Amino acid sequence: MKNLQTPFGEIVVLADGQPLVYTAISKQDERVSACYRVRIPTENHAEIACVLLPDDKSVLGDASFGEGYLCMEFIRHSTELTIGMAVDESSAPSFSSETIENGLVYRHVTNVESLVFGIAWLHDHSEHDVRTWYAADPTLD
Repeated sequence: MKNLQTPFGEIVVLADGQPLVYTAISKQDERVSACYRVRIPTENHAEIACVLLPDDKSVLGDASFGEGYLCMEFIRHSTELTIGMAVDESSAPSFSSETIENGLVYRHVTNVESLVFGIAWLHDHSEHDVRTWYAADPTLD
């Protein structure tokens, strides 16, 4: 199974620092060019990350958050990519979530059955555009 390819590069999922094979499930969302969900069983992993391996070193992510939601947004010209995940603060300290360079990570996930990352992009981004932000939010499914 190949990793998801985006306009910015490849999406890699790491479990305890090791690449993990995953399936990106396409989700219909008319607001964006593409939208996916990646569900990862925790299988007693201490850490699971979803990371963009950018095809251009100048691509930098910017963290954003909402209630119960954390994401990294990447913008180049008029294309925007968002990687998002649910954040359940009520589960602390059973797990924690945070942004890392070019992605997101869950730590201490042993008490959680599975995790879901949302990935969305569009090619006609404009300033203050929130379409990928909402499309990548798995809490809205």
